[in-house]
Amino acid sequence: MSAGMNLYDNVKSLAARKGMTLPEFSRKIGLSHTVIYKWKTSIPGIEIVDKIAKYFDVSIEFLIGSNHIPEWSKGDKIVEFDSILKSNLPISYGGVELTDIERKRAETVLNALFWDKST
Repeated sequence: MSAGMNLYDNVKSLAARKGMTLPEFSRKIGLSHTVIYKWKTSIPGIEIVDKIAKYFDVSIEFLIGSNHIPEWSKGDKIVEFDSILKSNLPISYGGVELTDIERKRAETVLNALFWDKST
């Protein structure tokens, strides 16, 4: 099954859950209903996919049928906050990437929250 078919099927299913046909849904988001049928074999631009995901309050990954689960999130592996803060991986909060100074502040807050070093 192609990603386009997943998108089409997911949009059709989500619209049905809201009691809408695909033509009704397409009018609500300002698209031609024929465009949605093209998603059986292709995927629209990210702006449209994002708009649809927001409309249905689902993730883009869910919408396109992605089932990729990162290795680090599988199983019993524990991800340490301090390892993340000290890594070169980009970290964001509220959609804004943390600077090095903000990473250090976050580490200080976590230390104060979890460990009372005065005892």
